[in-house]
Amino acid sequence: MLKKIILPLLMATSVAAQMPTKAFAGTLSVNKPRILMTDKNKRAEFKVFNTSAQVQTLRVSLIDKQMDELGGIKTVEVSPTSAADFLRVGPRVGKNIGPKDFQKFRVRAKLKKMPKGEYRSHLLVESMNPPSEETKPGIFVKPNIKYSIPIIIRHGDLHAKVAISDAKLSEKPSENGSENSAKQTVLSFEMSRVGDRSVYGDFTLYQVTNGKAIELTQLVGQAIYTDTNKRQFAIDLEQPPAKGSQLRIEFKENPEFGGNSQTQTVVEV
Repeated sequence: MLKKIILPLLMATSVAAQMPTKAFAGTLSVNKPRILMTDKNKRAEFKVFNTSAQVQTLRVSLIDKQMDELGGIKTVEVSPTSAADFLRVGPRVGKNIGPKDFQKFRVRAKLKKMPKGEYRSHLLVESMNPPSEETKPGIFVKPNIKYSIPIIIRHGDLHAKVAISDAKLSEKPSENGSENSAKQTVLSFEMSRVGDRSVYGDFTLYQVTNGKAIELTQLVGQAIYTDTNKRQFAIDLEQPPAKGSQLRIEFKENPEFGGNSQTQTVVEV
């Protein structure tokens, strides 16, 4: 069975205290997973949709994040490749957005004083709606609904190459934890990046038997930012591949975001 694995943009946190029993929990939707700006494309826009049944107020800010070799992304106070000083976002607050309506935000890049290279910050979109006015005692959980969107500026003629290495199959205990249950088969590999820009695209995994390729799964929307020159990946397989077959891993950049790098490798089973 073909399945797609997509990294979520939504982050949610909560706070519990002796406060009202009910609270407004807004729901947001953003129409772009990321924004790329270049010397030829210095302006962009995105929409934030209010998918809830209540009027919403939204706030947009710029933060910096860094990626490690495992693909983890954490917020940092200072980044040497921050794009924040070269960006203007407006409006910073979207007020009184009706149910099922949206607010349009515009972004402009200032490239005159920017050194050659790639710079990245993240647009943080969050709901600013207050909790309900109800004052009954009890446990209050206030979801903090946020979307984090990478915004990348590329200034100058930048390039990147990628390669997949160290691909191997292994087993781990299944999720149900039973001693008698079948082991989970895992395909792990590393992808390296060489160059002066990030890469962003999709992995597709095929099983090849007697020359016939069958698509098994995809990892959609995967990035290696300039914070690191390699990243580890792992795919849980629904069932062990057939003996004597091959697993072919292909990576292709998404041309919508300014790249055409691609690579592939084969694992003998």
